[in-house]
This record gives sequence, structure tokens and C-alpha cells, in this order.
Amino acid sequence: MAAMEILSTSPNQRFALQARVWEAGNSQWVLSPQLWDVQRNAALFAFDEQRWSVEADHWLSDTSVRLSLRKYPGNHRPQSIQVEIDCASLQATVLPAINTTVAKLEFVLESMLHSV
Repeated sequence: MAAMEILSTSPNQRFALQARVWEAGNSQWVLSPQLWDVQRNAALFAFDEQRWSVEADHWLSDTSVRLSLRKYPGNHRPQSIQVEIDCASLQATVLPAINTTVAKLEFVLESMLHSV
């Protein structure tokens, strides 16, 4: 299994977005994300299903990050989902307005996918 790579860090460097990068198919890369608390040296969130991939990220504050996520192989609608996660409170919002906890986030995202 590939090692974790740091994709970005929060402005105050307390939190990091890491990913396990693996090739799912010929030149089809999956970046399985994990949010990490650098100060506590502990994972805050990681998908159980490794086919979830982060397409883009943007730190909104010292504790909040917006992620654009997709699930390989992409034969679903919506093709990508935007999520904002507050690393301090462990709360998440699936945009535009589905609130949940990071503990329930994967379940909520899975329930939103529809096969095409």
C-alpha cells in the first residue's frame, strides 16, 4: 500500500489533508483522503472505502476545509460532491446544506450516489 502524501495544511499548520495515492486503472489515479490533526498526531477522518478520491481542496480557515470528492470509477451521479469539514468540531456539511458529523459522513455520501 502506498504511503500517505500531504496534499495541503491548514493556515496555522495544525491540520493536514493527506492522501494515499494509488493507480486504480491505466493512468486513473485515486487520492484516498485523510484529515490529520498534526498537534495530536491523530486521524480525524478517513474513508473506509478507499475508492473515494479528493479532486480539489481549499482551506477556508484554520480549522475548515472544502473538499471536492468523487468515487472511482465514477459511474454515478453526482459525479463529484462538495463537502466542508470543520476539523475542530468534527462537523461536516455536504453542500449545499446537509449537516452531519465526520463519523457519519461516508454513510451520507454513499447514500447520495446514484448509478448511471
